Amino acid sequence: MDTEMMPKFTSKDEEIEYWKNLSLKYKKSYHDAQEELQEFQEGSRELEAELEAQLGQAEHRIRDLQAENQRLKCEVDNLKVCSACGCAFCFHISGYN
Repeated sequence: MDTEMMPKFTSKDEEIEYWKNLSLKYKKSYHDAQEELQEFQEGSRELEAELEAQLGQAEHRIRDLQAENQRLKCEVDNLKVCSACGCAFCFHISGYN
């Protein structure tokens, strides 16, 4: 603190009271900031857990869709072979009569 900005005190008791109040103010600010930090960290942990769960679900859905996509590609390939062959047996086993 600059000496120019330092308040002038009329007694030692007044100065002691000033510094005591200032220290209490900073102590409260410190505790408030610490509480806010803890709340933020707790919220961050909850959000991280939620996002991890969503990521797991999305990855599972991707695997399911990739498997379905592969199955459909195989079905398309089989239908191409059957259409080129033209035999009734191919269409019967593929389910397209």
